[in-house]
Amino acid sequence: MTIVVSTTDPRSTKALALLAGAESWQRGRTRDGRPFWLVPASDGRGYHMVDCRACTCRWGQRHSESDPCSHALAARLRVAQLKAGGAR
Repeated sequence: MTIVVSTTDPRSTKALALLAGAESWQRGRTRDGRPFWLVPASDGRGYHMVDCRACTCRWGQRHSESDPCSHALAARLRVAQLKAGGAR
């Protein structure tokens, strides 16, 4: 998977800020067994169920996997970080 992060894209900068707090994300599983994280909302009010493909935020509900919200982008970065051994 290729992950594109740009300093000119507000979603990228929000994703990087969210990633900085990834140690506090809660893990869960849907009823059908799909894993997800509870990631804080970008505005700090509440949480969103997020995986690398989808998110429960408004952006995530309106856009496709190829145009991810900041939460899904942060989840993709977290998975890459974990696979690289750069985090616990």
